Amino acid sequence: MGVWVGRGQSEFSYKWAENYHKNFGPVRGMGGHGIFGSIIKVEVSGNSNILTIKAQNGAETAIITTERTIVLAGPQQLNVSDLKDGQIITVIGSPNQQGQIEAKLIRIFPGKI
Repeated sequence: MGVWVGRGQSEFSYKWAENYHKNFGPVRGMGGHGIFGSIIKVEVSGNSNILTIKAQNGAETAIITTERTIVLAGPQQLNVSDLKDGQIITVIGSPNQQGQIEAKLIRIFPGKI
């Protein structure tokens, strides 16, 4: 039984790693509807915040947050209001009707780029 369970876990891990780029996009710059970079500006606009993110390639992108945006720093869940200039983050989201990226998940990383 143990061999069967171990084999299943190993197979899952292997397939997950092989398909990581298909599910989450390329690691560098993220592309699509995600971005990795540092926060250079946080603006409050009504019920949402607008984050300006500077990616490693120097491109700046505006990210819209809502009350449904999940913010994580390690295992700890934070509020959007806890985001500050200079923090390194990864954002995963989807485009809204105005063509902006609406953040679904923001993960904060320690350190600097």
